[in-house]
Amino acid sequence: MQREDKERQFLLEKLRLELQMKNETEKEKTRLEVENEKEKTKLEVEKEKAQVEREKERTKQMQIEANRTLAEQRIEYGLPESTTQVSHPPDVRSRKKDIPLFVPEEAESFFEHFEKTASIKEWPQEIWTQLVQLRLTGAAREAYTQLTLEECQDYATVKSSILRSFQLTPETYWKRW
Repeated sequence: MQREDKERQFLLEKLRLELQMKNETEKEKTRLEVENEKEKTKLEVEKEKAQVEREKERTKQMQIEANRTLAEQRIEYGLPESTTQVSHPPDVRSRKKDIPLFVPEEAESFFEHFEKTASIKEWPQEIWTQLVQLRLTGAAREAYTQLTLEECQDYATVKSSILRSFQLTPETYWKRW
């Protein structure tokens, strides 16, 4: 009987040790999987950073090439050298917060306010129509969409078209005084 008890104890101890080894093996396997996953994520992040850097470098090279081409064309056509370089286009949408709201009943004052703001902020006149159209609503937007692409690029044309849509011409303005 004692012998059977010892055998049982031995078997139990053996099972306990095997279970303990199995648990430790599982823990080690899980730890290795977690480390591998972390390493994989780290490599992906580094790969993305490298790709962003390559894109930045490519953009920089394209800008350098554009400036070189511009300089070559100036020389070819005998134009004076300019310090202006090709740069990124202005971010028109980021300026939206500085543009006054368009209220149809106050179309004239909208343009006056806009022009003052644009002048103070030193926005290039080439983008004024892009900026104005961000705030247009209703009949003003309709008047803008009726213009041709060429007309949409001329601020004076856009302004007069919108004012005309509200029957506000310079003559009407002077008659009010």
